[in-house]
Amino acid sequence: MTKLVLEQKSYETKTLQRNEIWDIGDGYSLEVVEIDNDGGEAWLDLYKDGNTLDSNPFDNQSYWCVKDDIEGESNVPIFITYLDKVSDNTIQLKYTWLISQDVTVINSGEYFGMFEVKSISSDGIRLANEENVSLTRGSAIPLANDLKFEVEDTPTVRYCLVGTGEIKTGLAGDISYNSASRTVIFDPVSNLKYDTNYISYITTVAEDLAGNAGTNRYISCQILRQGINHNRKCSIIYDQQDRNRRIGIACIICDIDW
Repeated sequence: MTKLVLEQKSYETKTLQRNEIWDIGDGYSLEVVEIDNDGGEAWLDLYKDGNTLDSNPFDNQSYWCVKDDIEGESNVPIFITYLDKVSDNTIQLKYTWLISQDVTVINSGEYFGMFEVKSISSDGIRLANEENVSLTRGSAIPLANDLKFEVEDTPTVRYCLVGTGEIKTGLAGDISYNSASRTVIFDPVSNLKYDTNYISYITTVAEDLAGNAGTNRYISCQILRQGINHNRKCSIIYDQQDRNRRIGIACIICDIDW
């Protein structure tokens, strides 16, 4: 297994100028070496910890795929990007995808927290627990790594599964509700990071005014902060039906429908 470092959404683009370096994350970076406006071509270098992994000129409206050997597997695609546009000494990239070359090897019989690896196949990895999981009111039950059950402190047993990854680095802040516009407003206590995706989740812990809990955990909105002063807690808001349409710039606002 390896970590997904970056995956651009279908509506996301990245604009770069000649000699500009894009810090992709996890020690990887992409530099625009040269741009041929007339020929519709760009020359890019991919680095890992400052060392060149690959260098390639490619035409407008074409893909660039970098492959490497990982843990005995040959020609594994580790980086893909699509040159969508070349103009005025700038380029626009889409569908950029990158995985880490640091691999975690998983073997049958190994344990991850309370789960044992039962089987491994091309379809997936099956883990199972031998012991029962007891849910105690008002508690957090660790399962594996940062995966846990959080149990409400209520007479009725209600719990949710809290995952890992970006969820564990969630923002702290204040939440208010505007009944007229049926809008929840989240005001983060810290500034949003530049060029970073923020996703808000509504879990089954949430209730309507009648006390009915939601049946599914779902994403209420997704926000991309870009091109805004670092000292302001603002973000670009996207329409919930059309993620390509920006509604405006404000603090994080998400629509809720019950």
